[in-house]
Amino acid sequence: MRLTTAPGLVPTEDELRANFRILMLWRWTTGIGALALALFGALVPGTEFVPLPLIGVGILHLAFNGALWYGLRRSSRFLIALAYAQVALDLFSLLTIFHFTGGVESPCIIYFVIHLFGTALILSAPAAAMLAVGATALMIAIARLEYIGAIPHVDVWGHTGLYRSVWFTSTVMLAFVLTTLLLFTLAVVVASRLRRREREATALYQTARVITSSLDVQEVLIRLLEMCAQTLKATAGIVRLLSPDGSTLEFAAGYGLSENYVGKGPVQIAKSPIDLQAIRGQTVLIPDVRREDRFMYKEALLREGILSGIVIPIPGVDGQVLGVLRVYSSVPRHFTEADIPFLTAMTAQAGIALSNALQYQTLADIDAAKMRFLHTVTHELRAPVAAAQSLISTLCQGYAGDMSETQCEVVRRVGARLDLLQELIGDLLDLAAGREEHLVRRPTEKLDFARHLASVCEELRPEAEQHGVSLLTNAHNTPALWVFANAEDIRRIAINLIGNAIKYTPEGGRVEAVLTSNHEWLTLDVTDTGIGIPADELPHIWDEFYRARNARAREYHGTGLGLAIVKQLVKHYGGQIRVRSTEGQGTTFSVQLPLAGEGDRMDMVSTQAHAPLQTPSAAHPSQP
Repeated sequence: MRLTTAPGLVPTEDELRANFRILMLWRWTTGIGALALALFGALVPGTEFVPLPLIGVGILHLAFNGALWYGLRRSSRFLIALAYAQVALDLFSLLTIFHFTGGVESPCIIYFVIHLFGTALILSAPAAAMLAVGATALMIAIARLEYIGAIPHVDVWGHTGLYRSVWFTSTVMLAFVLTTLLLFTLAVVVASRLRRREREATALYQTARVITSSLDVQEVLIRLLEMCAQTLKATAGIVRLLSPDGSTLEFAAGYGLSENYVGKGPVQIAKSPIDLQAIRGQTVLIPDVRREDRFMYKEALLREGILSGIVIPIPGVDGQVLGVLRVYSSVPRHFTEADIPFLTAMTAQAGIALSNALQYQTLADIDAAKMRFLHTVTHELRAPVAAAQSLISTLCQGYAGDMSETQCEVVRRVGARLDLLQELIGDLLDLAAGREEHLVRRPTEKLDFARHLASVCEELRPEAEQHGVSLLTNAHNTPALWVFANAEDIRRIAINLIGNAIKYTPEGGRVEAVLTSNHEWLTLDVTDTGIGIPADELPHIWDEFYRARNARAREYHGTGLGLAIVKQLVKHYGGQIRVRSTEGQGTTFSVQLPLAGEGDRMDMVSTQAHAPLQTPSAAHPSQP
């Protein structure tokens, strides 16, 4: 919600815009009512009723309201000025009706009272008070002018002469003033409470949005303090969190406070009884800081110009107090008991945010520890497995003596298992290295993606031929497509996607690696005619160690880590990856990365075996 102020009229321009519908509805009734009164008065015999002024008022009202309705549908540029004009027109119309329907003898006085009551619900308290006082003064002036004969009196009840009776005139106007005062007070109180509740609800809603959209504790707490200060019309605020040993309150976020105040150091709970009360779950109102001795830094508060405040605990989701929220004002006795429910709801929101952030941090620490352990263990395993592979190779080549056919078969099986173990170790190292905290320390440079893709395709071509699969690419026939990345990471992306496509494509099938661009994004489409992925398993293929059931059924070897590695690498470089697949027909993986530039490549990668795949460079999916 915007907080554009309409000075003296309503608290916000948004509220004025919302209330215009009510104001316009009243104007339709006023205009129609004036015309109805004119018609009724013209038909009643024996009165001096003059219908023409009421007809003019009715037509003016209807014309103004119609023009206003039409204009506001197109623009609200002059909203505030039009609102003042409406209020002035109301006052003029009601006074005209009052005079031409008998003055103090008018049966329409009750409508005047109702109108002032309704207007007080919509306008701000100062504007409503000025309108009520002004209307009452003008009505008394009209009654006085009729009494002394300065303006003619309209006898709607016949020649009763009541308007010349001081007692009658005084009684009517006194009743009008008292009734207006009573209803005005009621309307202002109701409207103020409604506006306050609306501000509080808006603040709670916006705070909830911030909490659900961010795990940054300081960002959430600063926004929380802003909402509290704006809603309660406070001067400043501060959040302090309980230290692990529970002895101090450490600064977490502040609003409207000087650097000197914020940097004065932590609050020792033993020296701050007011914070001790809050830590024990109590909310404390401070009517006047000058008369309060329970603060540790009382002089610092006074130097900030803080004269009143409210201290409230921040509960965690488990009920334990996490810290303390203080809201300050430069006005004594600014806060009341009515502020406590709102602040209690806000600190509950803050407690949720803090609990979520702390749990997230704990999970992040656990994940980091897991990755460190994984990286260390797999790195230590790589060397002995490589040594075992070397020894198996030595045995298979006969350097350790002749072996029987059975022995050779056993050794070959051991070698195959060691190869699979080495692949798993390599994938685990890639997974650990691919975590963002490791990636941010890896050097990046401007790389020609097309050149690296062509190199990977040539590297994997023998494997494709061994499986009886055609491997096609347009990489060597594409102008340079530059990206900012780490060369090894680009190779990982290409090798994992193309290698998987070859592995899961039956003999006689085809794998295509196609590059396209739209001068903003680079797209790599890896398409195969393989076994495909079951539709119900597509959401899980990015999970670590996950393999689709049809892949497991074919007994293909794999670790289930390749796609998880690819996704985290693509995400790190600001791209995204999509998949389309039909079981039994094939799969297409589409990787998009931000393009750093295009241009001719100086030394083209030579082609081998297969003719280049020609693809139109215009084809490109939409920007992610």
